[in-house]
Amino acid sequence: MDNNIVYTFLMITFVFAICTHIPLLMISLAFWLQSQINKSDLNRFEILNKVAAELGFDNCTFPPQKNLNYFSWLIYSKRVNDQYIPYKNLLRNMYGTKDLEKKPDSKARYFYGSLFNGNHPRINDIIASKFDSEPYTMIYRERVKVGKNNYKDYRVIYYSSRDFDLPKCNIDESSEFLDRITPNPDDINFVSDNTFSKNFNLMGQDEPKIRALMTEEIRSIVIKNKKWIWEFDNTIILIRYVINDNSRINDIKPSILELEKIHKAIKKIDMKNLPTSEQIDADQPKEIIDTGLYNKRMAIFGSTIGCGLVSMIFGIAIFCVAFLRMQFDIFLTAFFFTAPGIAVFTFGRNEWIRNKKLKSEGNVKKK
Repeated sequence: MDNNIVYTFLMITFVFAICTHIPLLMISLAFWLQSQINKSDLNRFEILNKVAAELGFDNCTFPPQKNLNYFSWLIYSKRVNDQYIPYKNLLRNMYGTKDLEKKPDSKARYFYGSLFNGNHPRINDIIASKFDSEPYTMIYRERVKVGKNNYKDYRVIYYSSRDFDLPKCNIDESSEFLDRITPNPDDINFVSDNTFSKNFNLMGQDEPKIRALMTEEIRSIVIKNKKWIWEFDNTIILIRYVINDNSRINDIKPSILELEKIHKAIKKIDMKNLPTSEQIDADQPKEIIDTGLYNKRMAIFGSTIGCGLVSMIFGIAIFCVAFLRMQFDIFLTAFFFTAPGIAVFTFGRNEWIRNKKLKSEGNVKKK
């Protein structure tokens, strides 16, 4: 009897392994065929060689190889991933993520690595200066999934210098509609630079140091490169922007020149000379809106409160019915309505109160 149970268990395990691995094998074979048929990476590799030579950098991209049989390609895929680990760790260190480690070779790692070789960040097309160079620069392409089947390619430049002592902050392009309806209270703005304040979100915790960094010269460079996303952190500047055609690499040299400009501008700044709280208040724009925008906001947030309230009431009613009838399987449905309802109601209420306060303080003016 015991032998039959063991035999049955082993057969079920074997059948399960076969059924799950056949689709995985088909996917892996599809990746292999795509890598061998697609020749665009060969051309891109040669262009990277030229750009790296012109900048005095190294092309750190693993050379693409064609005409590989499937088993050779599995080994090749792991070699590519192993080579990129030090560069990925630079970025993971920036975000406080645990370093990746190079794993010993094995048949299982060859196979599963070809399928799940997605340790973040997912980078390629790397050119970089020497690790001990000053400043150190790494340029790469990052592919980010957008939606179900689409991707966006970003050019990312990691620029680090011992000259820097930068506050941690981010800059990205703002949405004019969202800024008008619900401005972010943590966004750092400048009375002295309406163009910058209107077009960008500047976020960070150490406002005095951030304001000391964001001189007129620095802001002008940011304004010139409106589509860039900027990150500043200690000795590092990281920029990223969308590239629509990853076969073209003519954006790299102009971007490096912009970073060299910002490096020179930062060296002029005395980061110990921080603005006082009085200076910060004087350069912090006060939110003043007209009656038309005020009425539009109150209509939007009134509707938001109403929708949130209806969703909460509906969810709570389902909770009560589930509890009274002991139908615990519909608790998830109740939670689906209640939790978003609370969030939407709270957001709408807070914005309603904030705009009421603006009016009471005399910051709502007639058109």
